[in-house]
Amino acid sequence: MSQSNNEEISARSGMYGMPLLEAAKSAGLTVKSPAEPTDEEVSIDGFKFHYLDWGNNHLPHLLFIHGFAQQAHSFDFAALGLRDRFHVISVDLRGHGDTDWSPDGSYLLSEYVADIAAFIDVLGLNDLSICGLSLGGRVTFIYAADHSSVVRSIVVVDAAPDLNLTGSSRIRDFVTGQDEWDSFDDLVNHVAGYTQKLRPMEQIRGSVRRAAKELPDGRWTWKYDKVLRQPRPKDPTFTTEYLWTFMDRITCPMLLVRGAKSDVLTPEAAQAVLDRVSTAELAVVEKAAHLVPGDNPAGFADAVNPFFNKVLDGQAEVS
Repeated sequence: MSQSNNEEISARSGMYGMPLLEAAKSAGLTVKSPAEPTDEEVSIDGFKFHYLDWGNNHLPHLLFIHGFAQQAHSFDFAALGLRDRFHVISVDLRGHGDTDWSPDGSYLLSEYVADIAAFIDVLGLNDLSICGLSLGGRVTFIYAADHSSVVRSIVVVDAAPDLNLTGSSRIRDFVTGQDEWDSFDDLVNHVAGYTQKLRPMEQIRGSVRRAAKELPDGRWTWKYDKVLRQPRPKDPTFTTEYLWTFMDRITCPMLLVRGAKSDVLTPEAAQAVLDRVSTAELAVVEKAAHLVPGDNPAGFADAVNPFFNKVLDGQAEVS
């Protein structure tokens, strides 16, 4: 390969952020078992689901479920830190990442839950720990409520039946705003303004590269269904009161993780979960807003590691 080609590759690599392992170390993470995931897919009723498999499938299973408008790579740092103890899988929800988009543009919470149930069945996952962020957190506790024989433990990140409308509206405004950007740098700068200066630019570049795609005309856009970027009515299938009926049925060990700067999950809403779920404990991650695993990767690791250590040692409380 010529020197000019090497220089071009190096420049593009810098443009798109650090390599994963380098970025993880830069974020303060200790990686005991460095690896890259394999891209896998499975067909369920003719619908293709993409997921990342981090190997070590002889270990207990851990499934990551991302938040709205995100994708499986959102948990790359967390997966790196946990793959020495778990067989880690991170899935793209319908309409996100490299999973198929809904043919009729339907994205109800009940459909996400049904998809995850089918995905777990097809892969034959059991004695399963699940970690979900935001939308993924709601999918996590809804699924766990009705599948106690499958779920070993859950981590719910910045999600609960009650969410702060101010934070939720800020997310919606961000998602339904600008749809395309003239360059990758323009998109990165747009995201940097949303992350409240909690992430270094190199990390933002890496995460945006996974979450966005270049169009044929050289412009950039998000890598999820445009239908999700349009104003949508509130999902009528799951009210706050109905969501509590699922949370109230949780019997497995549960860790609720809240970003200290979150404007989505308030301290009061987090306390309400602790008051009603006897197996729940709370971890608050400093220097993190709603997107806790990306805002403060090392802080997130410090929050979940003690919990998972107890789960694997059989010391976590079960009601």
